[in-house]
Amino acid sequence: MRDMSRNMPKALATAIGVAFVIGICVLLIATGSTGADRLAAVDDPLFAAVTASPGRTGATFMVRLVGAGALVALLGTFFSLAYAGSRQFYHLAQAGFLPRVFGSVNSRQAPAAAVYLVGVIGLATAAFPPNNAMVVFIFLISVSHFLILAAFLQLRRREPDLPRTYRALGGSPIAVVALFLSLAVMVSCYQLEARALQIAIAVIAVLIAQFVWLKPARLRAN
Repeated sequence: MRDMSRNMPKALATAIGVAFVIGICVLLIATGSTGADRLAAVDDPLFAAVTASPGRTGATFMVRLVGAGALVALLGTFFSLAYAGSRQFYHLAQAGFLPRVFGSVNSRQAPAAAVYLVGVIGLATAAFPPNNAMVVFIFLISVSHFLILAAFLQLRRREPDLPRTYRALGGSPIAVVALFLSLAVMVSCYQLEARALQIAIAVIAVLIAQFVWLKPARLRAN
């Protein structure tokens, strides 16, 4: 990216805008064509809305289009998780917070061990019911967003004059709103899957304790 200060805000705004427009369109069109009562009782509301009137012209094409789009979106999500998750594990291992084996690379300079770790976590997750796994996944993403936003606000307060490559749209006010929204999502997820999230929270607590325990040693080493 040649000019991050200009292109990054544009890319973020475009991505959020496209996701928002698609989500609103799906919500209004699917609910209007099929009805909220019927969609509330199915696990795949978009597919149910498309197949609600099979005799309509182009219904078969729309079913295939929605199926292909869902498959592409699923593959894109898997690729993003494997890429981002493996790099996070790799950098944590490089920093000394995970075993060093996850900080190694293969002959192609790819963090193979970290990628395998993501695959093992994915296989373990597949053993649980999809609804439970999805709620835990959303909860963990919201925790990540909450921590990132909290770090953003703290850095803005402590280092207001620090040179930055690009400025976040909306600044601190939008970050505060997003932080409370992330907290609301976490509370909602806990109400849906309290037992599963109790385990997730316990794992997060162990990881935080490990970070606090290893941080002084890392500071002394540096």
